[in-house]
Amino acid sequence: MYDPRGALGKAASVASPRSGEKPARTGEPARHAITVTDVLDETVLSALSGGATVLCLVDSNTIVPAGFPMTVIARDSANYDGNWASVLNWVHPTSQVIGWLPTAPRMAFAASGVGLPFVLGGITPDWMPDVHAGMFIGWLHSNAAYIVQMKVGSGKLLLCTIPVAGAAGVDPFATRLLHELLRYAASDSMQPRQGWNP
Repeated sequence: MYDPRGALGKAASVASPRSGEKPARTGEPARHAITVTDVLDETVLSALSGGATVLCLVDSNTIVPAGFPMTVIARDSANYDGNWASVLNWVHPTSQVIGWLPTAPRMAFAASGVGLPFVLGGITPDWMPDVHAGMFIGWLHSNAAYIVQMKVGSGKLLLCTIPVAGAAGVDPFATRLLHELLRYAASDSMQPRQGWNP
């Protein structure tokens, strides 16, 4: 955990290995050490450039670095608040992170206990293979992501704007999603196509 603001307390307790937890069975995907954070500062960018794998739980204090290909957008602004008749929150049904939802490819009411306060804007068509969950407005425009992966330098970054940090251990959806984010980020299955070099 890299938590300079002390905002990930609940997530840290849920994400920590449980005592007596058994090691991976033969044939399971390889597991790698990952850093869990809610910031994208120089420390995190340096780790990514050196080949680290990072799970960033995006919140209202997450500031993306200059030149970053996406922006953090509060959903209560810029028409992302869901008051259009054709707003759709979706999940990729084959996503190893969130495809387990029984309502996939729709998020439906699964996330109602945590809310969806932020999205990542700037999602162009070439980024779509790396988006695990997102939303669109109206006639398939203003695409945005809730969960997206990317290469950063020689490292890998998994971003999630669904607020699992505060609800993990209380809300079943948030708890399962946090575990799935960690499992996926630590596995060899996470192979982003798109990248960004700081």
